[in-house]
Amino acid sequence: MGRKPLKKKVDYFVLVFWIVIFLAIGIQLVPQLESVTEALAFAFFSVVTMYFPATYLSRVLLPKALKTKKITLFVIQYIVVSALTGWIYVGYLYLFAFLEQKGIFPNTHFFDISDVPPYVIWIYGMSSTGFLMNLAMCGLSFLLEYAKSQ
Repeated sequence: MGRKPLKKKVDYFVLVFWIVIFLAIGIQLVPQLESVTEALAFAFFSVVTMYFPATYLSRVLLPKALKTKKITLFVIQYIVVSALTGWIYVGYLYLFAFLEQKGIFPNTHFFDISDVPPYVIWIYGMSSTGFLMNLAMCGLSFLLEYAKSQ
């Protein structure tokens, strides 16, 4: 009986977590982009891109790995999913740079990463979105699984 209220509290916490991430991204971008619409669109796409892989990793794959004790497989899945998420995020940088060039949004050059070395883009995309967001959600899920076992 105690598990359902804990799960419900975690669900509310996760919802607030994603709302805060959305607002943080949007608020950080508004002064730099000159367009609230562009900032919120980028924040929306970023959060949606991070939400689904993080949820799948933390709610499906991690509990399954803990039950079957296949942690090595989970680590590989985590790395692959995080890398894909990061690359999608980097793709959004190129997409929004393109949308600025086409005049859909004001041309701020904020998303223009054409002169950035590829290794910097890889590190930025991987660390900021893929690995860190998934780590946060998997950490929360691991904590929930631990609490269930007590």
